[in-house]
Amino acid sequence: MSQQSQVDFFDGQDNRRRAVTVHVRDTLIIEAGDTVLARWPLADVRLMPSADGMARYRLAELASLARLEVTDEWLMAAIRRACPNLGRGNGAVASRRQTLRILGGALAAAASVLALVLYGLPLIADRLAPHIPPLIQHEIGEVSAKQLHERLKAPTCTDPHGQAVLDKLMVSLARAGHLTQPLRTRAIRTKLANALALPGGRVFVFSGLLDAAQTPDELAGVLAHELGHEAHYDSMRRLVESSGTGLLLGMILGDFTGSTSIAAAASSLINASYSRAAEQRADDFAIAVMTRLGRSPKPFGTLLARITKGQDIPAAMSLLADHPLTADRLANLTAHDTPTTAPPLLSTQDWLTLRGICGG
Repeated sequence: MSQQSQVDFFDGQDNRRRAVTVHVRDTLIIEAGDTVLARWPLADVRLMPSADGMARYRLAELASLARLEVTDEWLMAAIRRACPNLGRGNGAVASRRQTLRILGGALAAAASVLALVLYGLPLIADRLAPHIPPLIQHEIGEVSAKQLHERLKAPTCTDPHGQAVLDKLMVSLARAGHLTQPLRTRAIRTKLANALALPGGRVFVFSGLLDAAQTPDELAGVLAHELGHEAHYDSMRRLVESSGTGLLLGMILGDFTGSTSIAAAASSLINASYSRAAEQRADDFAIAVMTRLGRSPKPFGTLLARITKGQDIPAAMSLLADHPLTADRLANLTAHDTPTTAPPLLSTQDWLTLRGICGG
């Protein structure tokens, strides 16, 4: 049997979305043009949770981050007929493990609501944030990104060469930080100096920050800091604290799919800031990432100090408004200054290409 259709493929090595052709034969053959990117054994193909109207597939091997996203019903039916074990394993929607995970998540959420009465929202946020389903995080991240663009009236920068360099840098940082969730990083054109991590692996870097950074290490430190917030689910913690019991009950009762609920949650993210403890955790994460890469975390602090001198009162949505620089933070970053033991994260040409991603 041979079936084919255009679908999106992520190879798990970087954040690029590739348009590919899929053939359903004795294996699932994934091709881009005349190049075979992967051959998936039919017995190893698993179904992942996904939004309505789309099917997401991966291999049973947990170490593999590659995935397919299919919206063509004809191809989905062909894969369903050919792959005997779609409903088995960790990634299957209908599997027993998934069912137990959903039940466990519901029980955890219910326990969190009870604890709300006894201990308050900060503790609830710490316990609940890591267990919020990825699909909900993805939806909140998508709506938050749209609201961010509307609020700033800032277009996405589309230079493919600059995007390729940005993806390359983010892959290096994510690997050093042992992050496994897919990331989507985009640059947006605005004079504000900032970077921002949203739920669902959405990361934005503002062109104003690219203008302010003088070296790749300065920018990398900021991006590693944002990945620290992602690794610790800080945006979701912030969301739970600001949204209160309405968000918790909505997730428990399954009433969190309406556009109003998601829009309200997304708005609370755009308008909130991180706690001092969250900033410290993200700084420590950035220090560990830069150290593993053989680079010093001190340039991150240097960039923050430079921006501090350039503005007495931080503008809304600036790096210092969301992440205020304290003496303790600067001292901590400076104290971890170490000699570089690895080549620069980007070549001179790549750095220039990245800084020009928005046409500057």
